[in-house]
Amino acid sequence: MAKLSEIKAGHRVKIIHFGDDPTVRFKLISLGILPGDPIDVISCAPFGGPQVIGHGEAQSFAIRKEASQFVEVELWTK
Repeated sequence: MAKLSEIKAGHRVKIIHFGDDPTVRFKLISLGILPGDPIDVISCAPFGGPQVIGHGEAQSFAIRKEASQFVEVELWTK
């Protein structure tokens, strides 16, 4: 397993676990992202900036690197 913060742009991953930070868990669940969901890493800002992730057909969100380091993912293999 890897952390979301380690995934490069252009990859699709599956959320495995939100980690131990309740703020990150609350934010992702409130956006409709649940464990087992596939997400696309659309872009990664340089110098530790946020990642843009896509969920579903037309939703994209920015997530801070500090938050994405708590999220455990694995590469999507479908």
